[in-house]
Amino acid sequence: MDKREMMEQRDRERRRAIRRKRRQRQMIKRLLLCVAAVAVIGFGIKVIVAGMMERPEKDSTTEVQDKEQNISDGWQKPDREEPEEQEPEEPVKQEPEEPKDPCIVLDAGHGGTDPGTMWKDIMEKDINLAITKKLKNILEEAGYQVVVTREGDDRTVLNERIRIAQENNTLAFVSIHQNALEKDTVTDGIQVFYNQNTNRSSEELARSVHSCLLQATGARDRELLGDSNLYILKNTNVPACLVETGFLTNTKERKKLLDEDYQQTIAEGIAEGILNFLET
Repeated sequence: MDKREMMEQRDRERRRAIRRKRRQRQMIKRLLLCVAAVAVIGFGIKVIVAGMMERPEKDSTTEVQDKEQNISDGWQKPDREEPEEQEPEEPVKQEPEEPKDPCIVLDAGHGGTDPGTMWKDIMEKDINLAITKKLKNILEEAGYQVVVTREGDDRTVLNERIRIAQENNTLAFVSIHQNALEKDTVTDGIQVFYNQNTNRSSEELARSVHSCLLQATGARDRELLGDSNLYILKNTNVPACLVETGFLTNTKERKKLLDEDYQQTIAEGIAEGILNFLET
């Protein structure tokens, strides 16, 4: 097995580990939701039983009427007074919702209690946000409206990021990340992921960003990876890609990623890729 195959195998193992952790977190969340739901249902049953026990006795005719009312209208509180019948009001005429302006959605990966990849006290989430802010400024100066999934050190869950992308009139969605390999301080370079099954234009966007970013930075080409199973790409139906701008585990590249001038260069490369995609 040559060096390149070893690196690719490590990448695959890292992605599998990430997917396993995500599945575990999702299972824990579902379990907690089930426990909470059972507790709420149990409390509701106690309230209903207590109300029925306190309810005064009625004759059989009234009881039948009450049951019929409960079946047709849903559960009603005991002894609730029904309002008098009124003439139906004219329906309120609502103006159709204005279509949202076309925009570019930028996603600074991780945030808040989720630091992402870490190297000592260096956290991926901070570099992601710094690059995203610079990229936002460039695109806005080019005349585009930009929406971000987080503006500060906030925890934004993946489904919320996806919702932001899909509820806007999104021309392109780009997620910014940093890479890492355990016990490997040699591997470096840029990777771009996409999933063409959710949107055919994702490949074109990813290729444009990948090409322009490599040209701007001169970084090593870690290849373009299609048909990605990354959750945020698999579940986003707008043109989307995820950019790993470098490896924090590589000493030389880590220093560059912490440099504001290099961050600006990365932002300019990604911006050029997005703009080229939109123009074509």
